[in-house]
Amino acid sequence: MPDFSCPVSRLQLARDEINKTFGVGFAEQHPEVLVAVLNAASSDWAASRLGVAIERVAQALLLEEEAVPQNGSGIVRATTVMRP
Repeated sequence: MPDFSCPVSRLQLARDEINKTFGVGFAEQHPEVLVAVLNAASSDWAASRLGVAIERVAQALLLEEEAVPQNGSGIVRATTVMRP
């Protein structure tokens, strides 16, 4: 289990994991692998955030008029912000 007591940069973490998998020094000898791992991780993170946003938009589109909060908080019904 990794030690989370001190912060480690994502670059260091990726380097260490690559070296554990492929052998000591592999990340340093193959920086393109390190770049690919970091790109994949950032793409996965962005996709997960987009998925949440899309789900919230879908929920807003399906809300009944009575379910929309009157105090201005929460999900706003999409038809109230759409232009004709």
